[in-house]
Amino acid sequence: MKVLRSYRGGEYSSNDFKAFCQQQGIIIHNTTRYTPRDNVVEERENKSIMNMAKCMLREKKLSNDYWAKAVLIKVYVLNKYPTTSLQDVVPQEAWNGKR
Repeated sequence: MKVLRSYRGGEYSSNDFKAFCQQQGIIIHNTTRYTPRDNVVEERENKSIMNMAKCMLREKKLSNDYWAKAVLIKVYVLNKYPTTSLQDVVPQEAWNGKR
């Protein structure tokens, strides 16, 4: 992760977390609080990930104990699947340069 976008909701505001991000080279980008219209792409992508995780759990009749795994799997698939914003490259390849 290179950049973390937050709408200043307080989830990522602790000094320990900020120090961790600085140590790891993660840039914290704060947007205007309570303005989802400024975060349309991120909000839509987050909603898509959460909806897919719900669908996966329901389809396999799994409890919410597997919620984190379902989200990780969805993000893994997203990073392996071609997108229209990248020409002939999947996100993972664009990130690390390996096919």
